[in-house]
Amino acid sequence: MLRQFKAVIETRYLSETNYTRYRPIMRLFYLEHQKMRYQMEKDELLALLREETLFQDYSAEQLEQDLDQLVKWKNLVAIQNAHRPHTIEEFTSRQYQYMMTPAAFQIEQMTVTLEGLSTRVAGLPTYVFARIQDDLTEMSRMESWNQTETLTWWNKLKDDFQRLSESYQEYLRNFHISGTKKKRDAEAFVAYKRSLIPYLENFIQDLQSNVAQIRGQLDAIPPERAERVMEMALKSELALIPAEEQSESQKRELIDKNEGIWRSLTVWFSGREPTAQKALDITNEIIREVVHNAALLVQIGTPIELVSARRTLCQRRRGVLHT
Repeated sequence: MLRQFKAVIETRYLSETNYTRYRPIMRLFYLEHQKMRYQMEKDELLALLREETLFQDYSAEQLEQDLDQLVKWKNLVAIQNAHRPHTIEEFTSRQYQYMMTPAAFQIEQMTVTLEGLSTRVAGLPTYVFARIQDDLTEMSRMESWNQTETLTWWNKLKDDFQRLSESYQEYLRNFHISGTKKKRDAEAFVAYKRSLIPYLENFIQDLQSNVAQIRGQLDAIPPERAERVMEMALKSELALIPAEEQSESQKRELIDKNEGIWRSLTVWFSGREPTAQKALDITNEIIREVVHNAALLVQIGTPIELVSARRTLCQRRRGVLHT
């Protein structure tokens, strides 16, 4: 599988020297593509670009050079107009329409997703715990399922666990990075702790009450049933792929992926050092850090409101840590 890796030239427009021109061009193509307007001529594109201040002095010659470069990087495809030229000037000017390649569309879609990550509020969706419990409860009926039912169940379990895992990673990033920034400013710190502590209290209570039940469900599943689930999931996924397109390497990748997901699920909730326990430890550490920072702010003469806040935090901390 590792031999399949190669340089991805389609991503070069994101970081090359003139990315401030390349990226707006590709974003325009992406936005128009979503409106099902798949092709644009240079004049149309230039008019749209000049609506932005950055491109007020952008010339047709510069645009042509940039479009040529994006074609070389396989971000765009140049399609010559089909109409027959009537003059020498029309023949030599080579009028083209441009459209995004499928790879470029996926790359630009990825950049839109990345831009949105910074605006999302981190938090662990505790309702997912209940969904995972339901998924594992349904597993007892698997012997009576057909391939469609098996695949529906497996995809639901994967989606629920993926939502939990990704939210957990975002949770760590947000409270270890954003919290560090906010605590430098006393006023921002007060607002931060007001929203943080109640959330963490509820989170710890939900996590503790649900993890034990999920751990019990997982520990009660015999190894042979887990193997049977993997076999049925594999058959269901392979059934969606035409037989002539299936290969041993593809089958092996699916097996490794499914076994890895199941292993990650069990490690999250069960075993000697489950991830769920780490989440509890980290949350308690965050609370201790908040209380410590409140104490420091009080020592350097922070307003009386923080003195009261510190007292409340300590009371809540004692309640949370002994839940």
